[in-house]
Amino acid sequence: MHYRSYWIPAIWKETALKVERRVDYVMMASFLFPVLILTLFKHQEPRFLIPVLFPLVYVAHDKFFKPGVLSKVLLGSWIVSNVLLTYFYGVMHQAGIPPMLIYVSRNLQRTGQGLHLISTYSYSMPQFLLANPRGSGFPIHTYDLGSTDLYQVIEFACGFHDALPALVAMPGSMTERHLVSGNGTCADSGLWKVASSVSRKYGVVGHPGVQFCRQASFSPHLTTEFLPVISNVTFSEVFRAVEQLRLDLFLIKCS
Repeated sequence: MHYRSYWIPAIWKETALKVERRVDYVMMASFLFPVLILTLFKHQEPRFLIPVLFPLVYVAHDKFFKPGVLSKVLLGSWIVSNVLLTYFYGVMHQAGIPPMLIYVSRNLQRTGQGLHLISTYSYSMPQFLLANPRGSGFPIHTYDLGSTDLYQVIEFACGFHDALPALVAMPGSMTERHLVSGNGTCADSGLWKVASSVSRKYGVVGHPGVQFCRQASFSPHLTTEFLPVISNVTFSEVFRAVEQLRLDLFLIKCS
């Protein structure tokens, strides 16, 4: 009886270990295969990784609480990385979109006129922030062009055949890289009256008949698909790169 009472728990423990290993293999596969498949797609966003967090935590959770220096280093790294990523995705990443839409909504109520609103290198604009109920009389047409270069944006924005103004929201890094600052400021844009201190006039190389009038800028705003470029690691270059972490809203005029 004593031998049998020892033998049964040993078999149970060995079976439990085998099951645990198999579950670990399944969880690791549930993490690796989706990530590998996601790398094949051109459009990628961090939120696509949310489903793989559970298998990753299941496989790695015990590594953080084992005795030794390595576990403490892993736990500290995990805490620091979570704080940094929370700031990055909670404060910086695409953060200019909500205040930009609220700004547009307020101006809609003031001007009493609709518009075309185009965004590039940003996520889909949440329509509820425009606060434009159906039947309000303000036709708002929104267009999310995804990762579209400036020249395609110009072709799209200049293709409208109505009298509604066309606004373009783009990262500040895109402004600095592709637009050429002109002399003076934009004149009164009619339906969208802009402050002279903000309404700088920009042109585009190869499109002399196109004018960009900056309506407002919203900071911070970081787009990972169009990061600022630093040519030299100097204070002025770093400051210039930080200044580009914004979302610019332009009124585009085509002639």
